[in-house]
Amino acid sequence: MAILFRPRFSATSLWEEFMFKRILTVGLASVLGLAASAAMAEPVQLKLAFFNADTDSTWTGVLRPFMDAVNADGKGIVEIQGYPNGALSRNAGQQPQVVLDGVADIAFATLGQSAGRFPNNGVLELPGIFSNITESSYTFTRLVAAGKLKGYSDFVVLGAFGGDPSGIHMNVPISSYKDIAGKKIRATNPTEALTLRRLGAAPVVLPTPETVEAIARGTVEGTAMQSAPVVDYGINRVVSHHYYGRFSNAPLAVLMNKEKFESLPAPAQEILRKYGGEWMADRWIEATGGANDRAVAKFKADPKQTVVYPSETEMAELKTIYKDVIDEFTAKDPHNKELLADLQKTLEEVRADRPVR
Repeated sequence: MAILFRPRFSATSLWEEFMFKRILTVGLASVLGLAASAAMAEPVQLKLAFFNADTDSTWTGVLRPFMDAVNADGKGIVEIQGYPNGALSRNAGQQPQVVLDGVADIAFATLGQSAGRFPNNGVLELPGIFSNITESSYTFTRLVAAGKLKGYSDFVVLGAFGGDPSGIHMNVPISSYKDIAGKKIRATNPTEALTLRRLGAAPVVLPTPETVEAIARGTVEGTAMQSAPVVDYGINRVVSHHYYGRFSNAPLAVLMNKEKFESLPAPAQEILRKYGGEWMADRWIEATGGANDRAVAKFKADPKQTVVYPSETEMAELKTIYKDVIDEFTAKDPHNKELLADLQKTLEEVRADRPVR
């Protein structure tokens, strides 16, 4: 029967064993430390959804610069991946829900098509209030930052925008607001629909991407809209008459899931806020305001298109109708009167400290 003996180690062997274990322990700790550092260096990944094409001025002039700025400043901290062309959702009115459901972390949203989700936005949509895109965008940005508007508690509003007051773009001649009486006109939101109804039209609220087909099929005969989207969405292929009477404003926003935002490390939150708010509003005003100007110039240069502005007399008539719409809005709810007062105060501040584009 074999007898096994534990071998005796010399002092040298014991030292070598100790050093080997020590080196192994230190080496393993170093490897784990490097792995942890690498993991810490990985930026938080965010998805940004845009329902329209990557050639749209909103994408090229606003969302792409926003992502580039965040990704450059947030290297190793936060990184945004863009998904234009409706890659995550093509439904313009569903973009807030896309964010809440986690399909995207951030999305550009047409707020007036989100079925009552933002109940105070009607004050931003009233006719005759704003003169230009600078006023509408900064007023909205400041009102939402001050917490004056309901419906945003589940979101962080990274960007809040308005437009140049909408015109009416028709496939039949229009030389006066009276020419839209009885016509089916696509509206962006319920307040704009109310204004069109007061002007004698038959409004139909439709998402912007559906407008071309609706006009081509005769579902509607025109649309109320600022000028840039008429070109961006190809609506200029099916309309040829443009009338600018400061009809309404369509609030839009870049929304982020609030729960997701609050889960981010503080440096990531700070970077997102840095390139949101008035920074993003500046890009919107430059990109979309410029696109509006170019679109109107394009219409004027085309002999097959007509561009009409109301006379002073007709503008006075329109203002009387707009006042009726505003009065109806404030009479619906006592809070609406407060909202209008907040808007007018903020608008005065914007006019005092922000130059018009």
